[in-house]
Amino acid sequence: MPNLKENYIILKLFVSILILLFLFFFKNGNLLANQLIYQYKNSNEPISIYLITGKNKNQVKLSYKLKHISIIDAYVKDPVGNLTSTAAYMKIHSDINDKIIKLASPTAKKIEIHKTIVDKDGIVKMRKLKDYSISKSNPLILKPEGLHIMIIGLKRKLVQNKIFPLFIYFESGMIINLELNMLPTSLNKTMTHKH
Repeated sequence: MPNLKENYIILKLFVSILILLFLFFFKNGNLLANQLIYQYKNSNEPISIYLITGKNKNQVKLSYKLKHISIIDAYVKDPVGNLTSTAAYMKIHSDINDKIIKLASPTAKKIEIHKTIVDKDGIVKMRKLKDYSISKSNPLILKPEGLHIMIIGLKRKLVQNKIFPLFIYFESGMIINLELNMLPTSLNKTMTHKH
């Protein structure tokens, strides 16, 4: 009987250590980075996808691959002055035909994909795209003065070393939650545009 009691105590201790390790890695944002975290239309038990950025302050841009989606060099631009709008840039590749159907963030009123158009007078204007199809041969390249994610109506001021949460919804049923770092405006070319 003493052996059973000792084994039970050891087992409880082992489980407690495992729980503490799980909580530590979860809090530091690295444990879920390689998980099977999916939500599909035909799934009986949908699970959201969480893409967690590293905590390394020198790594400003986020790159990640999960199943058929690759996201490279993702970041949000520091808003100019007191503006409540800014932009996010990245490259999104898909190994299958898919479509971005919705963008959202708890810290902004609206998130849209915009296309940059220069009119005959040289004025840069933006046009909202309802959705965007991506495939192996047609990645989505979001960059300054090109296609970009427009973040409208920020609910809080963006601060360096604080992440900006961005949800990307795909037609396949996958939802990706990016935690983007902010890149200072000084490292971006300032662009004048109208919507």
